[in-house]
Amino acid sequence: MLLIMGMIFTSCQDSTTSTFTNNETLSSLTTKNGSYAKSNGNAPEGLIPNSQRYADNSMPSASGRDGEVTVTSRALIDVAGNVDLEVTTGELDSDDAPGTLTKLQVKALDIESPDKDEPVWVENYNKLLDGGYYTNSYSGLERGQQLYIHANVKGIIRGTAVTFMNETIKARPDIQVTEVETGADEFLVDEDVTITAAIAEGNGDLGASTSCVLYIEGEEVDRADNVWVDAGDIVACQFTTSFAEVGEKNIVVSAEDVLPGDYDGSNNSVYTTITVKEAETGGSNDFYWGGGVFMSSDSYYERRSSSFYEVRESANYFIYFYGYKDLPANFTMPESFSATMHTDGETAVDVDLELINGYYYDSTSGISANIGTWGNRLNFNFSINSYKTVYYGSNDYEGDFHSDYSRGPQFQMGDDISFEVEFGGHTQSGSFDINTYTSEYEYDFGPNDYYVYRYTSYNGYGSGQP
Repeated sequence: MLLIMGMIFTSCQDSTTSTFTNNETLSSLTTKNGSYAKSNGNAPEGLIPNSQRYADNSMPSASGRDGEVTVTSRALIDVAGNVDLEVTTGELDSDDAPGTLTKLQVKALDIESPDKDEPVWVENYNKLLDGGYYTNSYSGLERGQQLYIHANVKGIIRGTAVTFMNETIKARPDIQVTEVETGADEFLVDEDVTITAAIAEGNGDLGASTSCVLYIEGEEVDRADNVWVDAGDIVACQFTTSFAEVGEKNIVVSAEDVLPGDYDGSNNSVYTTITVKEAETGGSNDFYWGGGVFMSSDSYYERRSSSFYEVRESANYFIYFYGYKDLPANFTMPESFSATMHTDGETAVDVDLELINGYYYDSTSGISANIGTWGNRLNFNFSINSYKTVYYGSNDYEGDFHSDYSRGPQFQMGDDISFEVEFGGHTQSGSFDINTYTSEYEYDFGPNDYYVYRYTSYNGYGSGQP
């Protein structure tokens, strides 16, 4: 299963929300004393709009054609065994259906030995005058069973168009919210809380569009609409919010408005809680920090046939950390600042910055880092963006080949991330777990003829206080 191929990002604060999705312009909205402060920025590159079908492995619907007239049918079964048949002269899930379906014949074929001349039953619908769309419901049928459909259409071409088709009964898409993560159990007042939900399609016959909706204390506070989930796949839906009051907060993420209808509506929500606390005051190392892994993934593709062999490997990691500390009025900026990142305990990035014009800078490829003061507050942040692709193999025409490209620090993503920063005797460290989602496909076309594809995505978020 492939995760975060169509990742959704929304932001909200208490009951005031603003949403943004993927390649659109981001708009973050915060509330203070009844007034709004709005700041705009650009969405990170590489995200896919919610409604775009990043992939579509749905089983096809049946269609029949007579000249310029095409009739399409779709039969879907739900968890209770109800089968809904749709027949249209237009597109499925569209209101546009030209002409008029004047006659329909539906034959239910035997599931073991389908034969249109020996059906299980036959239903005839004559003198239909309701346009180019028809629907009906049936019971006693099974997933995988075939319906043989004869449809007559008038009003598109001269005379009557006659079409025939074999539609296989498919399971409705079973859209499920399988997991909700917040990265921690406790947060501070006004601290950003990132809520990530996994939305899966569980039947594997059809993909579906859905709305990912965030509820806090039973109230809808944000949503992302028209989220496409491919058949048998998983996508991530992510919200960022904060809380102005302390206490336990009840969080629910639901998948709603499933099109073309849900197989089972009982698995569409997941519930979790967090605790919001007052910010604490601390001593000499009174730091607050946050960090995360964003749109990070690696993949492996191997293809072999009798005439060629190729391997494509890629890794793309984006990791960020930030924090602040209240300082005494007589604080003097030290001459250096160091930051180290570990993955699974191994040093992945080691940064040393020098003081230049009151700020610390690092110009290393793929690393952005600085630290500075604002009033009596010391702020630090640094991010790592590493990228690598490798392509190699051989074929009968060109022989062996190899190419690679990399940017930024090179390391292997693990199950956890930790960091340490040090400046002028003031230190801070932190760690958080990485959520890993891997999908793998293998196709065997015969002896020495196959391909393997593996895709792993990573995300995680952590925060700390004194």
